[in-house]
Amino acid sequence: MFDMSFLELVVVAIVGLLVVGPERLPQATRTGLLYAGKIKNEFKKIRYQIEKELDDEGFSTLKSDATSSIEGDLSILKKNWHKEIEAVSSKIQADEPPNKEASETDNDTSENLHSKTHEIQ
Repeated sequence: MFDMSFLELVVVAIVGLLVVGPERLPQATRTGLLYAGKIKNEFKKIRYQIEKELDDEGFSTLKSDATSSIEGDLSILKKNWHKEIEAVSSKIQADEPPNKEASETDNDTSENLHSKTHEIQ
């Protein structure tokens, strides 16, 4: 919590032993730990209240609205991308190659392109 090394803890224990004395050290330790626990609980309560206030202000609805807007834009982009791919593949298929071998190769390429576009979606 406070990022103290073992040596620092030993020094604090020795100073506490010298200042408080061996008779009152166990009670002082219990009291210190009790107050540390109370402080920790108060910080938890404050954190919970802050999170509750943030949720009450509608940040969760704002997040869901932004997410749905982004998803809508993404679906439009996918549709446009698909239309462009279809246009390019139909244009490739419409062009007649000079010989039959090239025609078969182009058809294989356009079919591969078409199948890969469906895989992306």
